[in-house]
Amino acid sequence: MNAQPVLPHWGVVKPFMLRSATQFPLPGPPAPGSAEFVRDFAEVKAIGGRTSTTRTNEQTATAISWAGSEIPPLNAIARSAALARKNGLMDNVRLFAYLNMAMADALIAGFEAKYRFNNFRPITAIRGAAASQSPSAMAEAQWAPLIVSPPHPEYPSAHCLATGAAGTVLCTLFGTDALSATQILPAPLGVERRYTSVTQLIKEMEDARVWGGIHFRSADEHGTQLGRQIAEFSMQRFLLPVAAR
Repeated sequence: MNAQPVLPHWGVVKPFMLRSATQFPLPGPPAPGSAEFVRDFAEVKAIGGRTSTTRTNEQTATAISWAGSEIPPLNAIARSAALARKNGLMDNVRLFAYLNMAMADALIAGFEAKYRFNNFRPITAIRGAAASQSPSAMAEAQWAPLIVSPPHPEYPSAHCLATGAAGTVLCTLFGTDALSATQILPAPLGVERRYTSVTQLIKEMEDARVWGGIHFRSADEHGTQLGRQIAEFSMQRFLLPVAAR
């Protein structure tokens, strides 16, 4: 049974800092049959399936760790990093204001794009609806993803949108890609994960969504890039120190 689509209205929510949800254009998902589509299809089919023999135990654990909402864990990672840096109150006020407004705007832009592009999930492509358009992308009728596919269109990845935005905020305010943060995923009884760089965090998120079988690589990479663009734009124009206005 197909679930009702979630957040179809989110793209028309007024952003905090963006001029509009469509301010930064996306290239769109690769066309079925293109080299990029075939690459993405083959990767997620091999490593993202429930019975995959190529996915490692660590990759499985990572995918499952990020199966829930990304917003609380990303806030927790930022909090851990801020404590490690001994941030003061005002530093944290700016950090968490930027972090959550940028993530919110990224998700508004992302959900507008999701329902406009209306791209299929890997399970649909792999089971045959799109595979026939690419001779080298063979269908597999019984294929299922490691984690349950969310009931909204695939492109772009919402988790990667938020992580791209959050990572940009952290890099900008800390002045470095280096990170010292830990987080229990999934909270509160999961595995402790350690992060030493923003790059590591972003790459882990992109990988996790492919390893979970619910996203094509392009949707993750494009989502990360859009999240970065939104955070960069916002931090140049909002919540600036008085002397910088």
